[in-house]
Amino acid sequence: IIEKLTGRTYSNMLRFEDTGDCGESYNYIQTNDKTALYTDAKARVKLVKNNGFSASFEIVSKIEIPTGLDGKKNRSKNTILHEITTLVSLTAGINRIDIKTDVTNKSENHRLRVLFPACIDSKTVFADGQFDVVSRDIKPWAGWQNPSNTQRMQAFFGMEDNHGGLLVASRGLCEYEVLRDGNNTMALTLLRAVGEVGDWGVFPTPEMQLKRELSLEYSVIPYCVPQKASAFNAAYTFAGDFFSVFQTDRHNGNINSGVPVVETSGDFIVFSAMKRAENDDGLI
Repeated sequence: IIEKLTGRTYSNMLRFEDTGDCGESYNYIQTNDKTALYTDAKARVKLVKNNGFSASFEIVSKIEIPTGLDGKKNRSKNTILHEITTLVSLTAGINRIDIKTDVTNKSENHRLRVLFPACIDSKTVFADGQFDVVSRDIKPWAGWQNPSNTQRMQAFFGMEDNHGGLLVASRGLCEYEVLRDGNNTMALTLLRAVGEVGDWGVFPTPEMQLKRELSLEYSVIPYCVPQKASAFNAAYTFAGDFFSVFQTDRHNGNINSGVPVVETSGDFIVFSAMKRAENDDGLI
């Protein structure tokens, strides 16, 4: 990916990683093999749309994934071929690369992620939360024992330096991690297939193995520093806006169609929620 305003190039993007997962719904615990599988074989790439307004490439990758666990903490030696079909789309006037990955999951107890090596020199990562964009250290504190340091987001997560940054936005995919691999690789979890909920007893949850067709949507947004606010806006737009509309009874009154109910100002102000106050006529 080339961000044209700065000339910065991001390489080796959209690599898929699969690892064994002997944890449960709350905690990822890698299997004893401590190895990862990647879609490093040559993929099939085809231009499927180019109409002058938008263009889409279809990328088909293949990966052999173990069928499940052999015992409690080891991956099976038997594998199943998985085909991962990814549609990468660009649209004129939108500084965003939209991606949709389709895969039929046939294996159990594993985690599939997509990787984006950012190669950005930063010690922190930021992520969209409920009412703020929060900053977190990439390197966990000394008392953290789990090699995995996954975190949660809502619309997007990203990193930046003095020149610009990179965002990864998603629709309903809320787990991310920045790998301490020398490249600050941004990892987005596409699926975690596990068979239990919680670690306080044995509570089988076979449906959480997610053995079905899955369609996963996310977006990559490179930006230069002056465009940070517009990059955030592009991420929020991709993730989707949610509005609830309530029908009132019939009553007299005048409504000016040209006046919005709420107005906001400021590059980094985002409208997220509104409700009537419970004790008076104010709005929150």
